[in-house]
Amino acid sequence: MIREVLLSAAILMLASPAFGQLTAPEGSDAPALTIEMVTEKIHVIRGAGGNIAVLSGDDGVLVVDSGTAARSSDVLAAIRGISDKPIRYVVNTHWHPDHTGGNAAIAAGGAMIAHDRTRGWLKRGGIIDGTPVPPAAPAAIPEFTIKFETRIYLNGETVQILPVPGGHTDGDMVVYFVESNVVHVGDMFVADQFPLIDADSGGSIPQLTRNLDGLRAALRSDTRLIPGHGPLSSIEGLVRFSVMLESTSALVVNARNRGESVETMKQNKLLEPWSSWASDLVSADRFIEVLDKTTAGPVRKPSSKKQKGTDATVPPARPKG
Repeated sequence: MIREVLLSAAILMLASPAFGQLTAPEGSDAPALTIEMVTEKIHVIRGAGGNIAVLSGDDGVLVVDSGTAARSSDVLAAIRGISDKPIRYVVNTHWHPDHTGGNAAIAAGGAMIAHDRTRGWLKRGGIIDGTPVPPAAPAAIPEFTIKFETRIYLNGETVQILPVPGGHTDGDMVVYFVESNVVHVGDMFVADQFPLIDADSGGSIPQLTRNLDGLRAALRSDTRLIPGHGPLSSIEGLVRFSVMLESTSALVVNARNRGESVETMKQNKLLEPWSSWASDLVSADRFIEVLDKTTAGPVRKPSSKKQKGTDATVPPARPKG
């Protein structure tokens, strides 16, 4: 069910993106962090794992995701380059260490917020793509968890935290900055690349597709998207991503129904039409494995048309006007 909220605040005009670069630690091979201004109040820090969003203003700072533990001091310095106000909140989009590793350092003195299941994974550890991940340090485990839509009002911004579990992991959340019309979608979406779906943590392609359909139906056509990794994107990028998911799912399910094994699909280069979406992280062969593992039975016919309905867990509010 789509929840819409009437907001009296006017929508801010998006500023032209501006970039800054910070040097890497001396003697380190790590890439330098970059900072991009999305709006006057919202910046994105890249190069420390997942993309980190920073909302700043007189009321303090809210951070979405915290990067890796190894780059936490660099991230903190980058945040301090944006604002010297206290960091009041850190919100985790999911539990993976490239998005939560800096929790303890970044959130010191502030509140950490995550999905209830994200806290569970951080507390007990898990497996990512076959690799065991130990429990997080106690200081990095969020003390506040949510299962339903939650809002924080900060710096004249309605920050809408929306649980959309079951796509990338079972603890996925998106964070929508309503007045600025910017949304951080975590690893549910990567522009023009195959995604890594964490089936061991409850992720699946069909649920990801449903969640993205609901998100897309609720957002405005000019919403700016901050993906979990890579450059900023748009609703058009999200549409391309959804079409890719539906089309590749259909290819794998149909091949499986013909009796083809995963190895046969790889040998036949089943995803050749989508080869440009492969990356160092997720190759076409790896994505065939992901699709085979997380899809079952018939899938709907691929379509590039925007769907009218939605069955996402909680779609975001939209300002009127």
